[in-house]
Amino acid sequence: MAYSVSKTWIPGEILTAADLNAGFVNDIAACNDLDSRVTMEVTARTVLEAEHDQLVSDVWNAGTSEIATNRVGTDSIKDASVTTAKILDGNVTLSKLPAGVLAANDAGWARMASGYILDTKVHDVSGSKLWDGSVDGGTKITNATITGNKLANAVASTALVISADTERAWNSQSAVKRKEIYCPIGGTLRIKFTLRAEPSYYSYGCVYRNGVAVGVWRSVYAGTTEFSDEIAGWSSGDLIQLYGRGDYIAGAYCSNFRIYAATPIAFGIILD
Repeated sequence: MAYSVSKTWIPGEILTAADLNAGFVNDIAACNDLDSRVTMEVTARTVLEAEHDQLVSDVWNAGTSEIATNRVGTDSIKDASVTTAKILDGNVTLSKLPAGVLAANDAGWARMASGYILDTKVHDVSGSKLWDGSVDGGTKITNATITGNKLANAVASTALVISADTERAWNSQSAVKRKEIYCPIGGTLRIKFTLRAEPSYYSYGCVYRNGVAVGVWRSVYAGTTEFSDEIAGWSSGDLIQLYGRGDYIAGAYCSNFRIYAATPIAFGIILD
């Protein structure tokens, strides 16, 4: 109901009940109506605010809200609420991270700069952190990158590292190779071998390196004897060999060709 238009009074005019009904009564009714509408508007606003708060709470609890206020009053991102689809292309750039955190490799891929992640910044590392095939052996460590020459030299010791024990006959009056072991590391080695000769026969043996004699020629007559040489100057890739011969084409033998050294590298038998 709207306010009524005020009457223009003239001097001496008598106030009647109709004048009251047309003026004051109607205006009082209009005021009552305005008060009712104000009350309704306030009530509606209160209801809308409550519904808004409930909606925000429901969305947050459902895990779809991207930004919320944490306990200290700063904006935070709810756990698992941000997915690839929620981050538009170009929204996260290098300028959003501290200088020097990311660096590009030769292929243009962004990665953490060297030295940025320290031991103290890494915790609870479990499970697979690298996807299958992401580290290529050929790319990271090429074949033969780590060799014996890059490790500390071997030192002769009483520790047996390898042995070629099978007994072999010389069957020759000229020096022939009967034992051969691959040397994977440089240094000094203690090398032992056993010679055996039948009655009335001699057996001779000597340590060679890559086909060249480096040991002392040893011999035994009508019996069995173990010999030992400590030989320096070995390099990774050398061949440790035992050559020998007999007085005749029969009756002379060798066995137990053994290498002793302090080294973590495994040797390999080529000729037992």
